[in-house]
Amino acid sequence: METPLRFLRDWLTLGGSRGDRESAALRAWLEGLAGSPPEEMATAIARRLPGLVAAQANHHMRLKLLDAFDVAVEQFLPDLERRIAGFPLPLGADHQAVALAADNLLKALALAYGAVAIGIESHKFGSGLAQLWRNAAARAIAARARRKVLACRVYAAPSPTSWRQMHRIYRRARLRGCAADERAGQSIEATYVAALLFAFANPSKFSRRDQEAILGAIDRLGRLASLRPPTDAERARGGDRDLFLIPADEAGPGRPLHRVTASAIGPEGLILDCSRLASALREAADGPAGHGLEPALAECLAGMWGGQQARRFSRVRFKPRADLVSGLERVVRFIEGEALQRRRQDRGAAAASGRGHENGLSEWAIENESPDSYGLRFLKGDAGRLEVGDLIGMRPRESARVHVCLVRRVSNAGQTRLELGLQELAPGALAVEFIGSTPGEIGRGILLPAMPAHGRLPGLVAPPGSVATGDDITLRREGSFRSYRAGRCLEACEGVELFGLEPPAGG
Repeated sequence: METPLRFLRDWLTLGGSRGDRESAALRAWLEGLAGSPPEEMATAIARRLPGLVAAQANHHMRLKLLDAFDVAVEQFLPDLERRIAGFPLPLGADHQAVALAADNLLKALALAYGAVAIGIESHKFGSGLAQLWRNAAARAIAARARRKVLACRVYAAPSPTSWRQMHRIYRRARLRGCAADERAGQSIEATYVAALLFAFANPSKFSRRDQEAILGAIDRLGRLASLRPPTDAERARGGDRDLFLIPADEAGPGRPLHRVTASAIGPEGLILDCSRLASALREAADGPAGHGLEPALAECLAGMWGGQQARRFSRVRFKPRADLVSGLERVVRFIEGEALQRRRQDRGAAAASGRGHENGLSEWAIENESPDSYGLRFLKGDAGRLEVGDLIGMRPRESARVHVCLVRRVSNAGQTRLELGLQELAPGALAVEFIGSTPGEIGRGILLPAMPAHGRLPGLVAPPGSVATGDDITLRREGSFRSYRAGRCLEACEGVELFGLEPPAGG
C-alpha cells in the first residue's frame, strides 16, 4: 500500500507545475521530515502547505493533494494531541510551542480546504463539482472543530474568527442541500452540531478526563440535537430553555435563547434544539451510569444543554494577592500553618528539607469574589499541575485563614494569563486525623464543620478509597475525638473525595 509521504514525493515529480530543481528540493524536504519530532513535522507542513496547494490550478488535483497531506498528518497528529492534553498548567514555553505547532497545522489545513471550496464556488456547479465542494467544505469544518477541541484541552478560548468561518460554511452547505450528506464520512451538520454542543457544555468547567467523556457522549447522542430556523412564536417572544440561538455572524458558538430578546433573533439565525438530548441525559442521571456517563456528569450536562441558570451572586471585582497550594497533603499542611516555599530560588531549601518541589506555593491575584466563589489570575510561582476538580488551599495576604476550595473552571486566556474559578466548600476548615474503612489505619483529612451548599452539613475531605458510605469514622484533633457516620460521597475527584458526615448510629 502506498504511504502518504511516498504519494506526496511522487506527486512532486508528476505534478507538472515545477522545474526539476524545485521538485528535487521538495522531495528532499519530505525525506527530511521522516523521523522528525511531531511538533517539527507539524510546523514544517503548516509552513509549506499553502504554497504547495496554491500551485495546483485544477480543483480535483488540489483536493487530492490536500487529502494526501491530511492522511500523512493523521500518522502523528493524534499522538501529539494526546501529549498536549497531558501538559500541566500553566503551560511552560516549550509546551506552548508544541500546542501552537499543532494549532497552526490544523489552521493551515482548514484554510487550504476552505480555499478549495471558495475556488469551486466561482464555477457553475455540475454534479462533480458539487460533490467536490461538499468534500472540501466537510474537511474545512472538521479541521476547525478539531482546533476548538485542542484549545479546550489547554483551557484556551477558541478563535472568534474560526467560529464565524464555521457558521458560514455550515450555512452554505445548508443552502446547497448537502449539510446532512453522509456519503463521504460524517456529515457537515453532524460535525457542526458536535462543535456547538461541546462549546455549550462549557468545557472550561470540566477536567480533561471529563472533557473526553463529554466528547464521547456527543459522539453517541449528538443526533438527538437538531438545527432548525426559529418558529414565529420564538421570533415574537424569545424562547424556552433547551434552545440555543446561533446568529449567522456570531463570534462564538451562540447563546441560550431564553437569555436573548426576541429582537435579537435575526433572519439568518438558527436554533439548536437540545430538548431531546437534555431529556435523555436527565433520565440517565436518575439511574445507574447510562450513555457511558456517570450520573453526576449526565446531570451536569443536562443542565448545561438545558440552558444553565445565571450566576447566583454578582461578582465584586478587586485585586488583592493570595497564596495557593493544591492537593490534599499540601492543603492539610497549609491549614496547619507550615511555611511552604513559593519562589523558584527556594527550591534548593525545599529539597534539602526532604519535601522537594511539591511544597511550592504560587501567587495569584483575586480578580473577583462572591459569597462562595473566587476568580483568580496566576501571577508567579510554581503552580504544579492544575485541573478542574482539584482541591485548593487559598490564603489571601490580608488574612490568616485558609479557604478550602475546588477548581470549577480553568481558562488559559493567552500564553501568559491563566485563570481559575474556585468554589469554596465551607467558610471554615480543620486539619484532622481519622480512622475510617481500614481499622487501625490513620488517615489525614480536612473537616468542614458546615457546608452551605449542602444544607450546612459537616463534611470530610479524604484521600480516595479511605472512606466509604456508611463507615463509622472517628476524627482526632489536638487530643479530642469526634464520632460520625459517613454519608454519601458528594464529590469524587482524582485526588480527593468529599463525604457528608452524619451523627453515628445511636448517637
